Amino acid sequence: MRPAIVLPLVLLAVAALVAALFLTDDKGDDGDRGSVVGPEPVQVEPATSGTTPLAPAQPRAIAEVTEPAVQASGAGDSGRSAVTGGSEGAYSNGLALVVQDPTGAPLEGARIDLRDDSGGVALGEIALLLSPSQPRSQVRRTTTDAKGEATYENLPPGRYAVAATHDEFARQEIGGILVEETGMANVSIKLSAGLVLEGRVTAKDGMPIPGATVTLVPVLFAALPDDHPAIRRNTTTTDDQGYYRLDKLDGGARNATASAKGFGSRTQSNLLISERPDGPIVQDFQLDLGFTIAGQVVGSDRSPIEGAEVQALNYTATQSSIGRTRTGPDGRFELLDMAPGSYQVRASADGWKAESQPRVEAGTTDVLIVLPELGGALGKVSSAVTGDPLTNFVLFVRRVNVQNGQLGRVERREAFASRDGTYRLGGLDEGDYVIEAEAAGHARTASGRFRVEQAIFTPGVDVALTLGGRLRGVVVSAATGEPIEGARIITQDQGFVRNPLTEMLGTFASRSTTERAGKTNNKGEFELDLLTAHTYQIEISHPKYVTQSVTNLTVNDTPEGTDAGVIRLNTGGLMRGTVTGPAGEPLVGATVSMTGSRPGETYTERTGTDGRFTIPRVAPGQYTVNAMRNTTGGNPFEAMLDIEATKRQVFITENGEQVVDFRIGG
Repeated sequence: MRPAIVLPLVLLAVAALVAALFLTDDKGDDGDRGSVVGPEPVQVEPATSGTTPLAPAQPRAIAEVTEPAVQASGAGDSGRSAVTGGSEGAYSNGLALVVQDPTGAPLEGARIDLRDDSGGVALGEIALLLSPSQPRSQVRRTTTDAKGEATYENLPPGRYAVAATHDEFARQEIGGILVEETGMANVSIKLSAGLVLEGRVTAKDGMPIPGATVTLVPVLFAALPDDHPAIRRNTTTTDDQGYYRLDKLDGGARNATASAKGFGSRTQSNLLISERPDGPIVQDFQLDLGFTIAGQVVGSDRSPIEGAEVQALNYTATQSSIGRTRTGPDGRFELLDMAPGSYQVRASADGWKAESQPRVEAGTTDVLIVLPELGGALGKVSSAVTGDPLTNFVLFVRRVNVQNGQLGRVERREAFASRDGTYRLGGLDEGDYVIEAEAAGHARTASGRFRVEQAIFTPGVDVALTLGGRLRGVVVSAATGEPIEGARIITQDQGFVRNPLTEMLGTFASRSTTERAGKTNNKGEFELDLLTAHTYQIEISHPKYVTQSVTNLTVNDTPEGTDAGVIRLNTGGLMRGTVTGPAGEPLVGATVSMTGSRPGETYTERTGTDGRFTIPRVAPGQYTVNAMRNTTGGNPFEAMLDIEATKRQVFITENGEQVVDFRIGG
């Protein structure tokens, strides 16, 4: 299978599972136990203002910029600070893990990876692949102590996945672990001996190839470069007779690659690693003699491009051969030990448009790839309040849809330190763009629409940053009217519905509003500042109440701000029960889902070691509930059968309790 086609197929499979889990009857999931986006807008009376928005400052002359700095900071006295009703970022919570070996004894030295799992394990890995530098994709690492324990503290509330690895056992991952604002979440992981893959690597004449390297990589990450932060692999070498053995493997689809000096590598795609009654999985390889593909990468003016990444892809129905390298100072490259056949050779470099040669036969040594130079923008960032230049700022590049004028997602983010507020931003493809600028003490503000042509830097793309608007309100208990302290307020685009797909996309989704979060004070009050003028939706959550949303909040560039009014939160109801297997045994890590009749009204929870689950803070109403077994490393389509087999209806009342037990496979 073509490597370029593998990822879309995997995404399609995952999307099918997401649809079955969370989008049944066109409803979404917020991916958080006891947290649901309210379907009905809260009735509010926003404050009005006749203040005229600040006018952008006049464009200034363009000059060169200094080297980019790190984060934007220091806007001076002309700006103002973002205001919240309470501390955001300090939590009295944590996640405590215990890792055991197959006998149940504590396991010292197990490596633990903790990451965001808002969209589920599979979707979390896709997010890691698409945006490894984003905060939600960051991995926190530690190791277990002599008691097999490891602890994480002060975590942003949400769902997490933990993976435990050890040299003597197979990797094990558990997802859907809820960490709330307070309290410790406790997780036990028991590692297993794992699965085995073995086989033989030979030449075409049947002679064994000793010292050949055999590597397994998850299908989802098969096309990643070796230094990608998400990469995961198992590697071994063949013995004198060409035999190899990879043990301690966790289950799942892998790409298996065999390579040896002087031979062309071969990759067996979509090899399913799973338990088999007849013994280990067997995969043999026959390698052809290797060939060289060489050439040069140059710019439009035929000057050599140093450091360009060059990749060659060859594929058949089931096997492929891939080569990667970088060009030297003279722009030349050499790919050794390529299997015979026709390759697509692609070159890319910062500031240049990627280009390919579609049909290059192995053994060709005069490949020439010409990269067109990309364009960019020149401009100045200043304060709309004073007209003074801002010396530290961050630029966000967004493409404009030429048909409807809508802005796309942020394609580039770059921080600048400039003596006079000027910047030079290159590496943009031809097209229509908007640049948004952000600096301390100011709201994110957009430039006018401009066009980039090949090898041309468009001048005069200036941005005058305003102070933006404010958004305030009060959160109280619906039952008592008492103020709720510590409720978390998050800004969102109007119409946003939280579900695993939107969680996964994160910064890849287009957004028109400013992302801001805060907490209510002891009077239940909150205020968010430095908001870009637009129509907002806010989400209000608290560990003891049902999450609610407030929609249609118009924020303008005015100091008076917008009043979201009094927001009343309910405590909701509770559902609990057990999930067991065909013999009545408890199923650990099974997922229980509840889907209501309104968009975003979905709850999920995983069972503990005793097969029990509890879902608190459920908004009153009619729900469809179902359960599915833990499918980590298994077949995701098996989960769809579980969902259909366990589906039933329940009704939740305020302060009420429902008990539902599920049996899977019986």
